[in-house]
Amino acid sequence: MEKNAPQKQRNRNPLYQRRNEDIRYRCLDLGQSDTDIAAAWGMTEHSLRSLRRRLGIKSPRKAVSNSKTKRHHSLLNPVSAIHQQIGVKLDMHRAVIAKQRPVEFAHRLRVTAIRLRKMELGAWDFSLSELVKIADILGLPVEDLIRPANPPCWEQPKTTRRPSAH
Repeated sequence: MEKNAPQKQRNRNPLYQRRNEDIRYRCLDLGQSDTDIAAAWGMTEHSLRSLRRRLGIKSPRKAVSNSKTKRHHSLLNPVSAIHQQIGVKLDMHRAVIAKQRPVEFAHRLRVTAIRLRKMELGAWDFSLSELVKIADILGLPVEDLIRPANPPCWEQPKTTRRPSAH
């Protein structure tokens, strides 16, 4: 077969026909990705897309995101009570003391506004460098920033109880 033979003659070859039928089946019936199909036939994704266009095969459907799996960051649960406490301190400082918008304050922290919101909600697991930056901006030592507001019972001062006279 000649190298410059028209496309229609090349596609009459049974091997090409089998390949085209398999690609059509994988795209339309199985919904496989271009990457998987190209790997199965030893071709590049670009070549596969060109072939699909020539054959009139539509692209396999993209994965549709389920709105139930995506949650708005305001609905996220805090990582822990301490994370939530740090977030409250951060939010109070930003809104009340610094009187800055979230975008401006996020820029000071060198994080995105979305990450700042997650931090304020306690839904972000802070790195040590982030805690140091936050403590520096709030003007607190890191120890005070991460100290729980209500210490556990073993750290609270012991009180003596009088037996009841009942």
